[in-house]
Amino acid sequence: MKQSNKWYRRAFFLFLLVCLSGLGEVYLEHQKRILFIEYQGLIKERDALKTEWKRIKSWIEKVNKEYQITMKPLEYSETA
Repeated sequence: MKQSNKWYRRAFFLFLLVCLSGLGEVYLEHQKRILFIEYQGLIKERDALKTEWKRIKSWIEKVNKEYQITMKPLEYSETA
């Protein structure tokens, strides 16, 4: 009689492990989806910043050409 009682305990323990494993898998899949959505938002933000940076650079080039601004390199003299 003791032997049959142990069998049920083992089966119940294995059942709990399978259920907990399934819950963990569902939780991880949900987290993965949330992180992927956040990743996509960051990619869109990066692309928008790249576009804005290109626009600013072209505006700076236009202003430089319009006013003929030249950038002279700084002279560095080493004093000993």
